[in-house]
Amino acid sequence: TVKFYLHDGYHAPRFDPDPPVEFDTPQYNAMIARSCLSTGNNARIKRVLGDLRSGKPITLAFLGGSITQGAGAVPEQEKCYARLTFEAIRDKYSSAPDQVNYIKAGVGGTPSQLALNRYDRDVTRNGTVSPDLVVVEFAVNDLGDETNGYCYESLVHRIWNDPGEPAVILLFSVFANDWNLKERLAPVGWRHELPMVDVLEAVSPQFGATAAQRSVITKRQYFYDTYHPSNAGHRIMKDCLMYLLQRLDTQPSMAPTKDAPPYYSFYFSAMEAYDRSNLPLDISVDPGSFTGTDEDLQMVALDNDTYNTAQFPFNWKKTSGKKPFQMELVCKSLQMVFKDSASLDFGRIRVTVDGQTVAYYDPREVGWTHCHATILFAEETAGKHHIEICMAPEDEGKTFTILGFGVVR
Repeated sequence: TVKFYLHDGYHAPRFDPDPPVEFDTPQYNAMIARSCLSTGNNARIKRVLGDLRSGKPITLAFLGGSITQGAGAVPEQEKCYARLTFEAIRDKYSSAPDQVNYIKAGVGGTPSQLALNRYDRDVTRNGTVSPDLVVVEFAVNDLGDETNGYCYESLVHRIWNDPGEPAVILLFSVFANDWNLKERLAPVGWRHELPMVDVLEAVSPQFGATAAQRSVITKRQYFYDTYHPSNAGHRIMKDCLMYLLQRLDTQPSMAPTKDAPPYYSFYFSAMEAYDRSNLPLDISVDPGSFTGTDEDLQMVALDNDTYNTAQFPFNWKKTSGKKPFQMELVCKSLQMVFKDSASLDFGRIRVTVDGQTVAYYDPREVGWTHCHATILFAEETAGKHHIEICMAPEDEGKTFTILGFGVVR
């Protein structure tokens, strides 16, 4: 609550405060029920719920952008929808709560295009963790996906085909302008028979209710800011996911779904992530003047951590000199991840592939410290390529940070 004191002679309009949100009422429950876009095929979810009840070790993972990171929740780590959902699943379904493990891999401002690069690092922990259930939340981040759905479906396909055969739930969050990318992303769920939750369909229709109709929750109660839910909003997201699980739990068991052809593409499913710490012998790198290490990076609190983890700490930062960063490898596609920054020290780069300029990239365009993924090329067949990265002529005295690469062999 904010109270304003006005000088004599100034008048403010009367403020009519929103009534408290009444949770667990018939109207609230009807709102939550609208979020169930599809229950899909229940075979894998049924297996997870059965394993929870039998006390087996289970890992629940949440992969997404800033909403999954916990933005808008206060305190962020305790009140985010991911933590609330993990605790609700553990408490409701598990006979051995200490055997239920939690992975939260949300990174603000990043789309599924970057999630392909960081999935093994942030979710499977480089193959040491096998998640049983993965909630995928990119419906308000993927406007920045330059492949318009190819990367999203490739990410979903990659998770679905993990050796542990995890269940996958697609979660579509919402912005305050009543928008998400359901029209682009839901066809992936329909094609592959995946359970889907659409928070927009739950909350947006009732935002415009009149005083006589009485909304369950107003827009200013649901949102912390233009993009992120408040504590009440995070709770609603949790309740939407739990409603889906309840629906699936009461259904008769289905036979496992059969593999379906892609709706968009599986092209990027096998992307391999590399940085300064794990370059294989068949990728040749001459860093040139990119010999520094940038420590001013996007920071994220993962899982239940009380500290932040730097994103892409094994990077290449341009120092003094004009020598280009050079790479040679055999592949079909190459993704570069670079650091966005508001600092005036950073400048534009020029990227050439096999001697041809493919793009200029400006790290100051976004205006904050942020991980930015972009695809340098994507071809039908693998070939040998030579990549050079150098500062644009007008910015030769400035710096730039290459965070890593994603390679499709």
